[in-house]
Amino acid sequence: MNRASLKITPGTDLLRLLQELSTLGPKLMFELGPQLLSLSAKTTHDFLQTTGDLITDSLPKIGLPELQKNCCEIPETECPPRCVCEIRWKACQGGTVQANVQVTNTGSATRNFVFSATPFSGPGNPTAAIQVSPGTATVAPNTSVNVAVSFSVPADFQSGSQYTAEFRVYGAYEQCVCIILRIEPPTSCAPERCEVRAGDIPVRIRAHNWYDHFQCIEPCTELLRQPQGITHRSRKPVANT
Repeated sequence: MNRASLKITPGTDLLRLLQELSTLGPKLMFELGPQLLSLSAKTTHDFLQTTGDLITDSLPKIGLPELQKNCCEIPETECPPRCVCEIRWKACQGGTVQANVQVTNTGSATRNFVFSATPFSGPGNPTAAIQVSPGTATVAPNTSVNVAVSFSVPADFQSGSQYTAEFRVYGAYEQCVCIILRIEPPTSCAPERCEVRAGDIPVRIRAHNWYDHFQCIEPCTELLRQPQGITHRSRKPVANT
């Protein structure tokens, strides 16, 4: 079976070409149809590309800022921690430690606050309580109250051990301050000791004159506190033997 073929050179008028081909009959048009569609698509593509290039070249260059990555992410925040801060104490058995906690009302209305403290947990399961003063306070917006926290270490707290407790603040919600107590060994808690040895006024010996071969013994009167204008100096010549 013979197959029709068509060779088309660039620049051929497509409409005139179709009119001439219509005289060749339906069979020839059926065989040449795919080639004509391919030619039409290519011609349209070339036209659009050429037109786009011309429009792009004629428009002014506009520098667009580079879009940042993750520009559409939704910002997120975290809830505040329950333990706001820490108080670290070091003490010996029988010693006393204390601290001040400032509580500020950051809300828009006056609020009642309740303050308390948990017992310490640690070796020996102690039950001594932390002292808190005041126990309650009514605080206006953007104002503060100072709460005194103190503790006297009893004998059942073991030397070299660490104990933990919480100072709690109840307002619109509960917050706390973590308290860490370290019990020091008795040797590190001994009071500082210094000895002063005092008696008669000390004396010093100095040369009298180089040609006399004598020494002078005089008291260290600069150690005395004397009224202004009064001098107290005694010298005792001693032969240099």
